[in-house]
Amino acid sequence: MIHLFCCMLMALIQPPGDSISQEISKLGGPWQIVSTQTDGKDFTDRLKGFRYVFDGQLMKLQDRQGRPVMRADNKPDERPFLINVQTNPKTIDMTIQVKTKAFLSLGIYRIQDDELMLCLAEPGSPRPADFKSKNGVTLLVLQRRKK
Repeated sequence: MIHLFCCMLMALIQPPGDSISQEISKLGGPWQIVSTQTDGKDFTDRLKGFRYVFDGQLMKLQDRQGRPVMRADNKPDERPFLINVQTNPKTIDMTIQVKTKAFLSLGIYRIQDDELMLCLAEPGSPRPADFKSKNGVTLLVLQRRKK
């Protein structure tokens, strides 16, 4: 099982090309949740202020105080991701670890100034086509947080 996960992780780590490196640099650092909707329902009150911290090709989830959010197996919630800047909208594929299993969530994203919009499908669901929350889709709006 660990060998399978390592192989999946290695497949997700892509050699950064110039456009990928530039985009990863744009994503880099902490982003704070401004609003979130899942399955078309507003969950902003629960998650406002939580942070997505992009570090290379790893997204780390933090609480409002900047502490790591822990998974059920008591490890930090850190998610490897891949982006594609050649599509419109740009795509993001994020690996979510739940105990000993890894799941792939397909999404789209847009960076505009200091705002990041992420739209992610539940693992196993098709990639969203637009920035709308509906059944099986989470829409997050994040603001760049000054370090």
